[in-house]
Amino acid sequence: MTGAPILFASTGEGLDDFERFHADRMAGRILDMGDILTLIEQAEKKMDAEEAEKVAPKAMAGQLTLADFLSQLQQIKKLGSMKKMLGMIPRRTDARADRELSTSARSTAWRPSSAR
Repeated sequence: MTGAPILFASTGEGLDDFERFHADRMAGRILDMGDILTLIEQAEKKMDAEEAEKVAPKAMAGQLTLADFLSQLQQIKKLGSMKKMLGMIPRRTDARADRELSTSARSTAWRPSSAR
C-alpha cells in the first residue's frame, strides 16, 4: 500500500480508453447506475459541435434528410462502441440486448457505397 491516489482508469484496450478516475462514476457503472457525466465529456471532446448545431434546427423542424442522419450517426460512431455508450446510461440490465449489440456487422450493411 503506497497511499498514492488513483489518477487514471482504463475502460478498454486502446490508448484512447484511458480516462480520469472518478470513484463515484466508476461505482455507478459497476452498479448499472450509469455514468452520464463521462458520456457528456466524451461527446464534447469527440463530436463536431458545428455540425451538430447545423443539423439541430433541421431536426427540430422535421426536415432532417437521410444524409444529415448519416452524418449524425458518424458523429456518434466516434464515441466508440454502442455497448460502451449504453453502459454509461442508467438502465436495467438486459443480457439479451447486450448480446444483440455485440454484432457490429449490421451497422455497416445499410450504408451507401459512397459513405464507406
